[in-house]
This record gives sequence, C-alpha cells and structure tokens, in this order.
Amino acid sequence: DEQFDKLKQLETKYGWKSPRNICIDAPNFYIPKALDILKRARQEFNDAVIMVGNIASGDMCLKLLDDADIIKCGIGSGSACLTRKQTGCGVPMVSLVMECADIAHSVNGHICADGGIIDIGDICKAFCLNSDFVMIGGMFAGTDEAEGEVIEKHYATNELIDDKPVVQIKKFKQYYGMSSEYANNKFAGGMCNYKTSEGRELLIPYTGALDKILQDIRGGIASCCTYIGASKIKYMPKCATLIK
Repeated sequence: DEQFDKLKQLETKYGWKSPRNICIDAPNFYIPKALDILKRARQEFNDAVIMVGNIASGDMCLKLLDDADIIKCGIGSGSACLTRKQTGCGVPMVSLVMECADIAHSVNGHICADGGIIDIGDICKAFCLNSDFVMIGGMFAGTDEAEGEVIEKHYATNELIDDKPVVQIKKFKQYYGMSSEYANNKFAGGMCNYKTSEGRELLIPYTGALDKILQDIRGGIASCCTYIGASKIKYMPKCATLIK
C-alpha cells in the first residue's frame, strides 16, 4: 500500500493522469504476492507502461505479459549477485534472452536483458539476441550520478622518493547486490535468521561523469551495426550470427 500511495502522490505532484512508466522489481517474480502486485498495478494504472521481473523461464514470461508490457529476464547473472552459487537457480543469459524474446515478440510484448553486462560489447550482444532493452548496473555504479560517496584508497608503489615509497591514490564507489547482507541491513532492518546473503559488496573504480560512458555505449553499438550490416538497432538480430 505504501508504494502505491507513492505512485498516487506522483500523479498529484506532476499533474499526471497516471504514472507513465512503472517498474516492479523483485528478485523472484514467481512469488504469488509479486503477481498480485502486478495485477493491482495494471488495474489502478491501466495506461502505464509496466516492466516487471525478474524471471528465468519462457512460461512465466508469457504469463506475465497478460498484465505487463516489458519482462525483465535474468536471475543470478549480475556481477554483484551470488544467487546461483547460494541457491543453484538461474539460466545462462544467452539461452534465456533468446527464449523469452521469441515468446514476448509473438504476443507484441518486450523483454529487458538484466545481468552479465561487463563490457559495451555485451550490450551489443543482448540486442543481437533480440532483447528490446538492457539493464545496466555495475557499468554505471562508478559515475558521479550514482548514489554514494567517492572512496579514496592509498597504495604504496615500488617507486621511491627520498627513500620513501610513492603513494598512489585510487578512487572508488561502493556497489552492492540488492539481496546482499549490506542491502538487507540498509533497507530491510537486517538479515533474518532464515536468510542467506545472495549478493556481494564491491568497490567499483570511480569513472567520473556519466556522459563519457554513454558516448562509448552509443559508439560501440553504432560500430557493431556497421560490422554486421544493420542500419538500425531493431535489425541487429537479423544481421547477427550466434556461434557456440
């Protein structure tokens, strides 16, 4: 109820007829309560574009598209995620994205590939596999726009000045999985005795302003299209060949 109240407050604050874009994010969207929340969101905000996730199978993708517009696919693939190690649950992203994209596009739905983006080339591969959207976390976590303070660490080098080692300063920002112990302590009042941490805390190198990364992403996707002969992003799956 609290989250729905926040959405209604946004309507009042910005004068919207209804919220335009809603993302309902759960690590496991197979839980009945998550399905109930989706149905309520569709009933109360019928005109909104609703994205939900995460899932790891085609059958659930089809089921969720009864009420959602975009399905977030991927369990355990994120750089800060330990779900596969701790639970054994998850599906390799290439297989999952291909399966869910075929199902979603057959009923005019869309998917978002969520997890496993290490390099810009991984974004290109996600589009080539027929994903409509790509979720990116760690690549943006070191930017000025990301939450958190810049952390400085000092490292002694092999270089000496006046017989004293030269100290190198490196800057980082904190990045953590939302099922990690840190996130549970921060947002959920601590770890319950029946839970395990399914995420890790990482220090991501500080990368400055977001604009440079976005420019590199645009350039990488454009160059990929040139290599494979695709005039638009939507044509990338038709121009790419998957080789195992």
